[in-house]
Amino acid sequence: MKRAAWSRLELAGDYVMDSAFRIGAGDNDVLLDRDGRPYIPGSTLRGALRAYTESFLRAMDSDALTEVREVLISGTQGNSIPMLRRVALCCDSVDRPVNSTSYQGCLTEGIVALWRADPLLQSTLNDALTACTCHTCRVFGAPWLAAKIVVADMPLRGTWNGLYEARGGLALSRDAGVTIHGSPYTRRALPARLRFTFRLVMEDADFAEQGMVLLGLRALELGWVPLGADRARGLGQGHLELNWAACRYLDATSLVQTLLLKQAAPFSGQDAEVRIAAFSDLINGLIARV
Repeated sequence: MKRAAWSRLELAGDYVMDSAFRIGAGDNDVLLDRDGRPYIPGSTLRGALRAYTESFLRAMDSDALTEVREVLISGTQGNSIPMLRRVALCCDSVDRPVNSTSYQGCLTEGIVALWRADPLLQSTLNDALTACTCHTCRVFGAPWLAAKIVVADMPLRGTWNGLYEARGGLALSRDAGVTIHGSPYTRRALPARLRFTFRLVMEDADFAEQGMVLLGLRALELGWVPLGADRARGLGQGHLELNWAACRYLDATSLVQTLLLKQAAPFSGQDAEVRIAAFSDLINGLIARV
């Protein structure tokens, strides 16, 4: 499998909360930084982005979009035997058995453990792991493969008056139509219209992989992906606003010049369309092979 040339894509902007929201470690907690200001963990947005990306890839995934890879492993007689692996756009993160050695679509920890112990695979192990990992795990990472994407923690931009909103609810008995004893609750949430600084970095990703992430970010721009707790109760609605003037891209050919000038080349919305088109070409190319 051909590796992508080194590159670095930096996306910047704001994430704006359109409703009250609650991101915390407990039922009534709200995350605050050491200065007492709310923030959104980068892992929260990154996880939401991965989940949405997997959802639309899983919706379009089919046999036509599944690649077949061949890996040579050690046989019982000391000879080499071919193992065929089916590689999907994304793995089934719910039903995938962690220790299975026969699961298809992506690798499992059980398969990786066997391959690491196989002397025949030692010289080509990294290439085999990359080639047989699903497209989503190649970008967002797996226990055996480093992620290509990092989302920084998102600090509050601007001011906050320190006030919370109180949100409550209760559960009703479907049969009796009355309140279930002990079910009423009250939780505090941060108010709407707070704005947070967004920054995402992708390294070593090819144009198609960048396009896949940019396509997932479109859903965040449209406000389709809520964040935090109590989303079913209407909390966590927000949207991403990319600031193209602050986005940057560089690759191996421009690295020295960038370091000399201390400024990477700008990355525009038109550049994003080129990456999304590359991802579309990847999908069309997989279909055309059938």
